Amino acid sequence: MKRMYPILVITWILFCSCSKTAHNDSSLKNDYNNEVQNDIDGIEEPVEISDDIWKNAYYQYLVKVDEFGYNFFHNIEIDGFAVAYINDDDIPELITHGISHAEGDKVLSYVNGKVVELSVGNYPTYIDRNNLLYSEIGGQGYFTVEVFSIIEGSWNRVFSGSYNDWGNYPGELTYYIDDKNVSKELYESSLEKVFNSNKANEPDFSMDAFDLIVYLTGDEELAKEEVSKTVLNININGIGQAVVWEYNESVNALKELAKNGLIINTTNYGGFEQVGSIGSSIPSNDKQITATTGDIMLYNGNQIVVCFGENTSEYTRLGKLTYPDEIIIDSLAVESAEILITITE
Repeated sequence: MKRMYPILVITWILFCSCSKTAHNDSSLKNDYNNEVQNDIDGIEEPVEISDDIWKNAYYQYLVKVDEFGYNFFHNIEIDGFAVAYINDDDIPELITHGISHAEGDKVLSYVNGKVVELSVGNYPTYIDRNNLLYSEIGGQGYFTVEVFSIIEGSWNRVFSGSYNDWGNYPGELTYYIDDKNVSKELYESSLEKVFNSNKANEPDFSMDAFDLIVYLTGDEELAKEEVSKTVLNININGIGQAVVWEYNESVNALKELAKNGLIINTTNYGGFEQVGSIGSSIPSNDKQITATTGDIMLYNGNQIVVCFGENTSEYTRLGKLTYPDEIIIDSLAVESAEILITITE
């Protein structure tokens, strides 16, 4: 009997060890299942973006003033808006139509909580809800063709080609894909594989600024208020200038004077500024300011000063021309100038 004790002890230890191991495996399995279930519970369902969110995002983007003092609703280069379902979600894209090839069109899309913008040629086409947009830009015998898709939150080029008649017989074209010379047949078949032109839609640019604001906000009064805002334009010796205006009482008064067009005849003073009377006095808040090229100032409450050099005096700041200094100097470094200030309503 004494010899049996070690065997019994060992057997008991092994039994307990196995039981403990089995218990631990079961606990680990239960813990794992709980973690998996917690992970499943933590997975969020796809969030449906309400109309109010994306419409407000579009409105805020469009109403934002750019570096020239304009927003999309007051940009005189824009001649209409369109709503189009380009990608495969339920949020439409907005397309702005430029009056010239230089301005082009712009496509706005609301993706991942923000508005992304793409500049394209006039009258792009798209395949409805297929995430494909076709753009063609060019002139004088050279044309660039691109197809875009929204990928990972931004517009990406999925086809890049061009064609031209440079150095060819009239009507004979040379074709390229990714800057590589290809045959017409390969060019057309490659493009058609990416973008089926038979399914293409053209944007309907029948919406004006008022229509678009009502579409985005549902507020006709807000639309009336926005489109009725006036934007000052300045023209020097027959050439339109890009300008950022200040927001102050003097500029508001200048808008009133410019309702029917305000012509100011200026003369060169000191070789650094053009100065001319506006014909009446408007509110001013003069301070000692060192003006530099491009600055538009009010002097003594009744004179416009446009600088093409540097000068320190008592001024009220009105705005600043945003063209490069050399262009501003070329237009103002003359004996006299005619400045026309108008408003866009």
